[in-house]
Amino acid sequence: MKARIKLLIGLMLFAVLLASGCITSQPQDQNKPDLKEVSEMPEKIIELKDEVIVDYVGFFEDNEVFDTSLKEEAVKSGLPLRNTYEPLTVKVGLHKVIQGFEEALLGMKEGEEKTVSIPPEKAYGERREDLIQVIEKTRFPEANSLTEGQLIQTSVGQAKIIKVNEKTITLDFNHPLAGKTLNFKLIVKKITKAPPSM
Repeated sequence: MKARIKLLIGLMLFAVLLASGCITSQPQDQNKPDLKEVSEMPEKIIELKDEVIVDYVGFFEDNEVFDTSLKEEAVKSGLPLRNTYEPLTVKVGLHKVIQGFEEALLGMKEGEEKTVSIPPEKAYGERREDLIQVIEKTRFPEANSLTEGQLIQTSVGQAKIIKVNEKTITLDFNHPLAGKTLNFKLIVKKITKAPPSM
């Protein structure tokens, strides 16, 4: 009889503790994050001055790949292989990459992928006829070894030889990608937010 009374008291005490919230019917996981805290964590979105690590594949309108940070894409596209392949680091707003590339990154999230089309005016500009110059062959000590299609470094920058004759050499100082619409597949790997302005 006494054992029954003790059991009854024990059950009543358990029910009171359960109702008051001192104990719960399910064990709590101490390592489990608070769902409210997780939902309130701000999502990283690229803004000016952020540092962004991004993989890319650059291709023309006919889908020919002209550059990439991904070795597997370079191999697949038959590009000449570089010694190393790694994502590009861009500090947004410093204008170290073409305007359209930088603008495309703004608003992207960490882990996001997208493909953008960049017109010449936001890439390497339109081709300019005034950047094609005819120069006397005598100004080049190595003139006899120069050939059409060759890239050479001059005192005013890199140029492509487009014509060689007996007395002159015609040079094109336009960027090789000038006048072209460039497409890029962008894959944002990491965003480091800029520190708040003082």
